[in-house]
Parts: sequence; C-alpha cells; structure tokens
Amino acid sequence: MLKTLLGAAIAWACVSASSLAQTSDVIPVEHFARLPAGQGLSLSPNGDRIAYIAHSGSDRYLVVQSLETGEQNAINISNMRAFETFWADEDTLMARVGRAAELFYISGDLDFQALLTINTDTMDAEQLIREGRDTGFNQNTAQVAGWQTDRARILLPLRDGNQHKNLYAVDPEDGNRRSVVARGAVNTRYWVSDARGERHVRVSYSEDTERLRVAIEENDQWRTLIEERQDIIDLGVVGFSQDGEAVIISRTADEPPYANILQRVELSDGALGEIIFSDPRYDFDSVRIDPYRGYVAGVVIEREQRERIWFDAELAQIQASLEASFAGKSISLIDWTPDRTRFIVWVGSEDQAPVYVLVDLAARSADPVRLTYPELFRAELPRRQSIRYPARDGASIPAYLTVPNTDGPHPFVVLVHGGPASRDYGGFDTLAHMLASQGYGVLQPQFRGSGGYGAQWEAQGWGQWGTGVMQQDVTDAAAYLQQAGLTEQICIAGGSYGGYAALAATVFTPDVFDCAIAFNPVTDAEDFLRYAGERYGRDSETVRYWNRSFSGEVQDRISGDLLRSISPVNYAAQARIPVLLLHGEDDSVVPFRQSRAMHRALQRAGVPVTFIPLESGDHWLLEYETRLEAYSAIGAFLDEQVGD
Repeated sequence: MLKTLLGAAIAWACVSASSLAQTSDVIPVEHFARLPAGQGLSLSPNGDRIAYIAHSGSDRYLVVQSLETGEQNAINISNMRAFETFWADEDTLMARVGRAAELFYISGDLDFQALLTINTDTMDAEQLIREGRDTGFNQNTAQVAGWQTDRARILLPLRDGNQHKNLYAVDPEDGNRRSVVARGAVNTRYWVSDARGERHVRVSYSEDTERLRVAIEENDQWRTLIEERQDIIDLGVVGFSQDGEAVIISRTADEPPYANILQRVELSDGALGEIIFSDPRYDFDSVRIDPYRGYVAGVVIEREQRERIWFDAELAQIQASLEASFAGKSISLIDWTPDRTRFIVWVGSEDQAPVYVLVDLAARSADPVRLTYPELFRAELPRRQSIRYPARDGASIPAYLTVPNTDGPHPFVVLVHGGPASRDYGGFDTLAHMLASQGYGVLQPQFRGSGGYGAQWEAQGWGQWGTGVMQQDVTDAAAYLQQAGLTEQICIAGGSYGGYAALAATVFTPDVFDCAIAFNPVTDAEDFLRYAGERYGRDSETVRYWNRSFSGEVQDRISGDLLRSISPVNYAAQARIPVLLLHGEDDSVVPFRQSRAMHRALQRAGVPVTFIPLESGDHWLLEYETRLEAYSAIGAFLDEQVGD
C-alpha cells in the first residue's frame, strides 16, 4: 500500500539526474568539506515540528521548524560542537553538545559533553547541568539513562563530590531541580533504566580486580545479575526487553567468528535467556531504543550494505514497506511520534548524499524536509561499491571501491580507516566521493584487525602493527588494483590508525606507493602508550587494550623494544616517497606532538615532507575550516604527486 502512495515524493527526493554535474566536471572541494546542512533531526511529540543542527560555513545553528508553515527559529551555537536533538515535551527541546578543553592535571585535551535545554517558544537555551555543590568532576553530563514515565524528568548519571556516579532524576527545563534516585560508587561506569524509569541497572567495573558487575536495585537493595572477571570489557548492557522482564546484553558469541550478539538476562534470577540477535559473519553496529516506549527495538548492522533489523513487529513492517517504496535506497527510521503515525526517515545511497524525508502514514505522503549536502543534490557522484580482493595468504578482504565516472585507468588512493578496530561503511562518504569526483579512484580496505566482522577477524590484527597482517592486507590492496589494471599510480592515505598505516607503508615498504598522506596519525607507539597511561592510569583497562593491540596479548607491561620497532618515527631514513602530514592542534586522541616528531624525523632524513598544523583542529575534523583546509591540502598534494 505504502509503495503506491509515496511515489511522487520519493521520485523528487531520490532523483538521479545531475543538474550540477552538467554544469561542472569537477565539484568544488568545499561542497564535500562542508558540515551537514541537516544533522541530528528529531520530530516533536505531536509531529508538527522538527529540530535539527544546521551548518553554514563556520556557523552552526540549532533550528526548530514548523512542518506546516516552514517557519524557522534558530539560535547560533557556533562556539560548541553539536551532535543530536531530542524532545522532552512539546515545548522543550534538548541537544547534546560538546567542546574540547585542557585540565592542568591531565595530559592533553579532553572532550566534554553536555545537554542544552531549549524553550522552543523563546529559543532561550541553557546548559542543563552545571557544576554545583552536589556534583564533582563530570566529563560527560549527556549520558541519558532513561526517562520517568511521564517524561517530566530525565534520568542522568552524574558524579557527586565524592566522585560516586549516582543516577539523578532531573527536570529537563531546570537542571537545578534534581534528586538522586539510585546510588552508585566510584567504579560505576553507567546506568540503564526501564521504560517507566522505575527499575535501574547499575554497571560497575573495578580496574584493580578487573571485575565487571551488573546489578539491579530492588527494595533499596542491590541484587547481582552478572559478575565476572574481564581484563578488557566485552559485555555491555544495552537496554530493557520489550516485555520488561529482562535486560538485553551485548557480548561476544561463543563460536567462530565470535561476532557480537544480543541476549536476554532474566531479571527474576539473572539467568541467560534467548539470544535475540546474532549474525554468523558480522557484528551489529548499534542498538535502537524506542524513544517513547524505552525498550530495545532493533539493531543496525552493516553486511554488504547497512541494514536495519527490528524486533518490534510494527516497526519491522514499516521498515519493509519503506524499503519497497524507496527501491534501491538505504532507509533508516530516525525518529517518530508516540503514536507512530509520523516518521523522520533518512534516505541514502551509494552515489548520492542522504536526504531526510517526513513520512506521514495517516496522510499517505512522503515529503523531503532536509538535505544533508544541498550543493550535491542531484549531482551524479561515483558509485561506491562493496567488493572483496585477495590477500597474499588467500584471505578475502572486504573493501569499498569508488571509481570516477570517466574513462580509466585513474590514479588511486588506498584510504585506510582509523581504529584500527573500526571500519568504513557503505553509502555516501565525503572524502571518498570528493576524491573520486576529482578523478581519483579510491579503495578502502577492511583489513584483518578491523571491527564489524566478528571478534575473530578483529583479533587477527592484534600484534600486527607495522609489518604484520594488518599492514600486509593494506599493501595487498595496491597489488590488487595494479593486477586488475585499474591504475599504475597509487597514494596511501588515512587518519589516526589509517595515518599510521600510511606512514608504516612509507618506511617499511617504501617501493609500493607513490606518495603518502597521514592526518592525525600515531607515529610513535611508545610515546602514545605513555600518553594513554598519563590520562587513564598505567594499570587501566585502556592501557591493557592498547598493550593487546600492539603486542597481541593482554599484559600490564610490554617491551619498549617492540614499541620502538613498529614506530615509523624511528625509521624515517627508510622513506623515499613524498609525505603530507596534517594534525589538529587540539586533537584529544592522538597528541599533536606525534606528527611534529615525525615531521622532524623526515626532514632530518631528507624526505620530501609537508606538515600542516590544523589550528583548533580536533581528531575528527569536526570544524568546517579545518576540514576544508585538510581536504584542499589532500587534493592539491595528490594533483602534484600522482594527478593526470
């Protein structure tokens, strides 16, 4: 039924004719470097208004828009990062925002997050939680654990003056009106509440004993549901079940490839119950919680393409109908009204920037309400394909291939993701599509060690930095491109771990690539591990995690010789290809000094190197100026080194 009713609106939203491409062969870099014109959309409870974060150049706005009249009210929030919006009630909007700052007693920048509360009549905005007599140091005051039944109060975990992380019920219009509803401790990590905001699960972890404990409060007493030793945390509580009789945990499966699964833990006795989701090859990417009914409603998983799987039968039916209507598109239900008659739907594809659409089931209509990249609307972008290529040992490596819409062969970029236990996703990709629109092919390898393909795939990357299988899989991507006749010139590029991989290729396999680009890279593993110890403690789970990643084993201390042996900064004299280094001066993940040291080492070795410090730049290029500077520099460097 829905398919026949939405045709006209969908045809407009998803048109593939390229009016932009007809007027220009090369799309300007700033159209890709811009931050989304629509981000973090949410729908008011009665479905009459939407809220979103809008970017225009370096300016950032929080916008409330009437769906009937189109009238907009906005406030400028350019002095902070912004991530999402949601509604407390018809008159009160909330936004999750952040900033980076330094503390004199902690090494490097820290990322802080908070909630803004906005009166939608006056558009007055206030930070919901501020430091007070009953609060201690809180790096993140935006961790929503749930709502009380009438949504009159939001449930937030906050540390008190003793650094105990308690659960507070907070008036969403005034953060000073709050009260403790459940007590935590110093080692409390997070809280999860049920749909009514009446039962609360506390998740704690002791760095000293490496014990994870999940407990529920009943009659002012805590009853343990799960307790086990975990040197690196593998188990998480994601929410309550739809029937309210269990919590849902995420954990690694007991059988190969050891992908993560969702499983019930019965509240009555703590017994492991039904596995409600598992996939034999892939990890799920995220869990969807119904915003009004408060239970785990579905998951998002990236197989060959991103898929949404709903446990809620009604949402599953709506998803299926929309997928039939938007044939060939990726569909995500972003937000909806309590009665589930109006939905904000994200529509994406492999060759177009996403569009947000309002679907009204009662009116049987679908209307685009926000473009993410308006300058790219109707532009014919190259199609990003999911492929596999062979590694030297016969393994099949998943990857994304983007080839320009012109006759080849083309110069190529092997673009390596960060992490390393992260991954790329299908669909629109600003950097990959920018490079392809400029005439460069792009291959993005999901090498062994990447996340998303099960713990077994990820574990194959432990201890494989530098010259191991993680790097070999990336090198084999270049061999595949050449053997397939797609290119003769290849540059390697990446950020964070991807930047490390680019520099490792430069010094350990200097004859494979023609140039290298690294932004915000790890260059010195020993210094990076020291930095992590200063921030989180030398005996912390975070340091154990990196010890395992670097050495292959969970251990408290690893050899300095091993760390030095995998650090590109120590082998700069072996490099022979031109290098572009970029690093955000306010990077809170990899310290800026890592690129500065690499730059000096390459200069001493006489290697052609360009170093661009990104003033006020962060780890993720979340500001327009730094992203534009980085993308422009990458394009210019490629044109000089391997361009036609």
